[in-house]
Amino acid sequence: MNLAGRKHMSGSRKAGFTLMELMVYIAIMGIVVIVAGQAFSDSTKMRIRTQSMLKASEVAENVAAIMKDDLAQMGAKSAMNSANEFSAVYNDVYMDPANTAADKVDKSSFKLNSASDLSFRRVRYSDNGVFVSVEEVRWWLDGKKLKRSCRTVTTETTIATDDPCSATDVAGATQKAVTYAENVDSLLFVMAKPSVTEDAVQLFPPSNGDEFMLLQRVDEPAHYHMMNVENNDNISTLSGFAYNYEDNAATNVNTPETAERNQVYVAENNSDILPWNTACTKKKNKFTLKPHVVYELSFSLPYTGADNQADPVQMFAPGRDHMSIGFRNSDGTIPAGWNDFLFYPSVSSNASEKRTMRFSVANTIEDVCMAFTFVNYLSAIHDGKIKIKSLKLRQLATANYTFDDWSPESSIPQKKNVKAMKFILKTSQNGESGRVETFVALPSNGPED
Repeated sequence: MNLAGRKHMSGSRKAGFTLMELMVYIAIMGIVVIVAGQAFSDSTKMRIRTQSMLKASEVAENVAAIMKDDLAQMGAKSAMNSANEFSAVYNDVYMDPANTAADKVDKSSFKLNSASDLSFRRVRYSDNGVFVSVEEVRWWLDGKKLKRSCRTVTTETTIATDDPCSATDVAGATQKAVTYAENVDSLLFVMAKPSVTEDAVQLFPPSNGDEFMLLQRVDEPAHYHMMNVENNDNISTLSGFAYNYEDNAATNVNTPETAERNQVYVAENNSDILPWNTACTKKKNKFTLKPHVVYELSFSLPYTGADNQADPVQMFAPGRDHMSIGFRNSDGTIPAGWNDFLFYPSVSSNASEKRTMRFSVANTIEDVCMAFTFVNYLSAIHDGKIKIKSLKLRQLATANYTFDDWSPESSIPQKKNVKAMKFILKTSQNGESGRVETFVALPSNGPED
């Protein structure tokens, strides 16, 4: 073969692929296919998992919303009558109010049969708000099925046989139960534990009484002047108020701290008339206010007019004149972090007399007593009267609670003070789970509401 032929053959070999190159190419393509296939598989699995998680969460949230609306009606106990007036309480809404054993009297509207089984009672209304029946509703977990049943406890009408609450006994209601969700992994009801026991509610007057007296603070350098105070068991009458003449409201600044004013300290009704600052140091007249506890100050202000003639105190001008109640130290100073509550007198015979103030404090306030302060800028008010009646300071058992680990069924007298609950619901879908934790207010549980 000549030289030209050898060059031609050599050029042909360089234009193709060697066996080694083909093997490397096939190996690379195989790796790409495997990686791409794995990525597609993982993507598909992730999509399925995400869909399952969303489905599980959707089921949990939908059921939780239904349960929350249902449970919030716990304890509803009064209804409108034929005269369009709200009638008396239907006692059947309570679980066991007539038990002969004092420690088993149950004036709540629920029973926690187990951690995942709750029964509660409520009043059922017509579309016009008229009483139909007292119902007992039950939510519980049966295996992995969430069920709801309803039975009629008492009624003043005929319940249709196809009504979900037509059954009157537990067995009949259970037989007609409706399954609201399947694949429920767990259900947990937690009732809020009242943090104040019932016998500690009323702080003043002591011993759950209703009598008190008011003692004048007279302190000339501090501008606190004498007034007329008449104490009579559960009502005190104040008159002869100091006043600050104001000839030009546009230029005078009204400051209760520097004006001529009157102040009375609250004390137990005792025959020993003590100076105001001494009374403030007595055990039954002083209090320690703790944070995260809800307190309530309440009293009545009866209308003081007579024979269709208004009392001069009805000329009280909000924003100018000043009437308040609050707490003071025994030296007359205002405790750090405290602001008094302002109030108005009753200005007509049909006005509401009751004044109620609820509060809590951020930090502990120790050894303080209650005091009323009056600062007036109209001379006529000097001849007016203020009556203060049924003064009370209470801790609210139903407004203070924690979700501690406790058993309401072993503390039956405290069940009526439960005003909140939470439930935790877990569902699953194709191995993926959804979880919802929901809080429910129960304002109508208990006989006081």
